[in-house]
Amino acid sequence: MEKIKLMIKVFIYINALFFMTFYLIPSSKVFASFTDSASLNAGVKLTLGNLDLSPEQNETTTGLTYLGGDPVLLSSHVLKNKGTLDGKLAYKIQVTEKGTDTLVNDSEIQIIMNFDFASDNKSIPASKINSANYTFVTDNKNNEWIFDGNQEKDAPVTIEYKTNTVPKKNRDIDITVTFLLVQTNSSEPKETMFYDKVSFKHELKLKAEEVPDPNYWPAADDKNWKWNNEVRYNDAQFENIMYFSELESGDGVRNLNDNVLYIELPEGKLKADDNFRIDQPEGYNIKAEVMENRRFIKLTFSFDISNKKAENLLTQPNYYKVDFHYDGSRPNTYVKFASDLLPLVQKRILLNTDEKTSNEFKILPIYTTLNQKKLTFKHTSLGDNWNGNNLGDSLADANLLYKNLYAEIVTEPTLFDLSLHKADQNDKQNYLLINTSKAAKSSDKDKKGKLKIIIVGNTGNRLVIYRDVIMTQ
Repeated sequence: MEKIKLMIKVFIYINALFFMTFYLIPSSKVFASFTDSASLNAGVKLTLGNLDLSPEQNETTTGLTYLGGDPVLLSSHVLKNKGTLDGKLAYKIQVTEKGTDTLVNDSEIQIIMNFDFASDNKSIPASKINSANYTFVTDNKNNEWIFDGNQEKDAPVTIEYKTNTVPKKNRDIDITVTFLLVQTNSSEPKETMFYDKVSFKHELKLKAEEVPDPNYWPAADDKNWKWNNEVRYNDAQFENIMYFSELESGDGVRNLNDNVLYIELPEGKLKADDNFRIDQPEGYNIKAEVMENRRFIKLTFSFDISNKKAENLLTQPNYYKVDFHYDGSRPNTYVKFASDLLPLVQKRILLNTDEKTSNEFKILPIYTTLNQKKLTFKHTSLGDNWNGNNLGDSLADANLLYKNLYAEIVTEPTLFDLSLHKADQNDKQNYLLINTSKAAKSSDKDKKGKLKIIIVGNTGNRLVIYRDVIMTQ
């Protein structure tokens, strides 16, 4: 019995000890540690070296004045990577007021950079200019171009400036182009880790279009004065052909240049400002300005017609007439200026690739090969009606007087090479040269591009000529 009581006491003691250990004493944190190891070849090779972007053969054009239109060459360089590491090349462009940090924000600005070593010309639009970020140079497949180290490659580059309009005001600007060379494992072009950079600064004078003097009058001894009975007239600004085309905006058809005729009447003959009558066909406008005691009269001829009426118009004469009734005592006495004295014919601007079929000319696509094709400006040689009947067998050369002329491929530009030549002392013809780009592939055959030509005359109208361009080889 005593033995049983002892065993019960021992059991109670053990249970009490167990309770105090697990319930009354705070528990300690328990840590588990697991270890393992693995070997993985990630294809990464760490190499010590450097990047060294060095320009050579630097040629910068100084004293430049830009009037708008064709691109102007700012500079050319040959970039070299003299470092031991390969790199990626990037660029950024800043255009500022001369000698300041004030950015020039002009939607018409373009910087053209020729990266022949990587791709074709790149036209940098205004939206990418004055950005704080760099842009990688890419190849024709839009892959980031790798600049090999140890001078294994040269990177010749030319930098040009252009706008699509005449500068709005006279100003001096600085154009700074910075090239950045970064490591090939850089996902973004930034001035971090290993890098090198070089900048080229250019000064350019922008010259606004000169506004004609509204009070201009030819000098009394100007050699272009002629006589019509007792009335003198000056036709130095009167061309017998008035060229026209569609407006770039698509709002109608306008003339390239206004014709101006200066008339000098005998003193005291015209008794009132409206003592003359103007007859003109639909779509034409003759504006008369009477000056200085009704002796001097300026006539300005222009052309304005809707697209629908002009869609088939190739040529049409302007049978105009201006009668001056200048003798009050004899109302039937007048002097007449009309198309029989000064003929005036409207001519659509065509290209030499357009051709006559049957009794009309067709505006045809331009077919390209790897050989250059010369495109010249033409107009119909004969004809005086709306539909092009009775036209001559061939087109005649168009003698275009303009302030700005430029051209570009606006659809599939990488498939074609295009250049523009403006008439000069050595070659008085305006023309374009176009061919299939060497970067084009055989699978691109028969693809269609779009040629856009803009021409601006003294009217300020931006006339456009569009042609389809088809790659045949």
